Amino acid sequence: MGLGTIPKVMLFDTGTARGADIRAALDRQGVRCKCWNLSTCETPKIPRWIDAAMLVCDGPTDPDQIDALLERLKSGNIATLMWGGERGGHEGPINHISDQASLDEVLGRLEMITRYAPQVRRLDREVQHLQKLSHQVTRYFEEVDKELQLAGALQRDFMPKQLPEIHPLRFARLFRPACAVSGDIYDVFRIDEAHMGMFVADAMGHGTAAGLMTMFLRQALNPKNVTDDGYHVVSPAEAIGGLHAELARQDLPHFHFITSAYAVCNLRTRQFTMARGGHPYPILIAADGTPRELQPEGPLLGLPDLEPDFEEYTVTLEPGEKIFFYTDGIEEQIVTERDEDAGTTIFTPDFRDWARRDAHGLIGALEDFLDHREGSLHPDDDVTALVMEVLPDGEGSPGAREPGS
Repeated sequence: MGLGTIPKVMLFDTGTARGADIRAALDRQGVRCKCWNLSTCETPKIPRWIDAAMLVCDGPTDPDQIDALLERLKSGNIATLMWGGERGGHEGPINHISDQASLDEVLGRLEMITRYAPQVRRLDREVQHLQKLSHQVTRYFEEVDKELQLAGALQRDFMPKQLPEIHPLRFARLFRPACAVSGDIYDVFRIDEAHMGMFVADAMGHGTAAGLMTMFLRQALNPKNVTDDGYHVVSPAEAIGGLHAELARQDLPHFHFITSAYAVCNLRTRQFTMARGGHPYPILIAADGTPRELQPEGPLLGLPDLEPDFEEYTVTLEPGEKIFFYTDGIEEQIVTERDEDAGTTIFTPDFRDWARRDAHGLIGALEDFLDHREGSLHPDDDVTALVMEVLPDGEGSPGAREPGS
């Protein structure tokens, strides 16, 4: 057959003249051939060393025996040439040639099969190896996904399951991680009988590392200092400065940056005081829906080369006014242009419309927008928004307690 190595063929026939012709031709061509008579009832063991198999079906054969033999050849991935007989519904490396084909045509087909059979078997082993690796990788990613889901659940445990309802304030929120674990975190909590705290932070990126950083931030935030003589409410600038110092002290490897905003609202006086570090400016929305940014200055958190100088902004909120905190995942839906020198901001038409609604209506409109924008199923960034609203006069839960009563 003109091959570089001696072909090895297993021949199955019924002991007829055609089978003898094939054996003689293979012997003349130097093919190593092992023969088996199909007239026996026994299905032979297929040696591993053969390159191909040939069935010469020119005499009476048992269909069940042929089926069993073909299945065994198929399971061993042995390239097989079947001369005559019926192939049936067998799949796999089985080639059927008509019993009208000449001996030369059969030998040519067999030569082609034996020539490429070793390469095909090697490719098959490579495929099996790749399939095994694929299963291992799939199991690995399944385990990673489980770990991420657990990490995401742990992160959510650091955030309020329900927002508090404390007269005269109402809160609403939107929290949409880009993946199982978010680089954003928020919290709304009561500091004491007269003060509420609002906190939003955004660690660069998203995923496990960013999620762990946000949980560290929430634990590191100190809303009040307790002493033997009592306690005092920590000012927002002091609290943000404490976060900055704690992050810088950690000297974390591969650390990028974090932004945050923190505010304290006095429930009795409605005095609202906030500070921010590199975070998008919070927005004060008047009772008539007119928005304006609150722009106290403050550097990114955790970068030791930056001066930790955090300004505060204080305003007394009126009934019907709202404060809107958000992370940069939706900044382009909020602001179209900002003139830092003039201190002016142009808001998007959508946000101007949303701002006229109450806290829950604003968040609901934002959710609806995000649901219908392109790529909503695979967002590029985490999205967090937090709204605090001073209830209009006469509005509120019946029997809501005034602070300190």
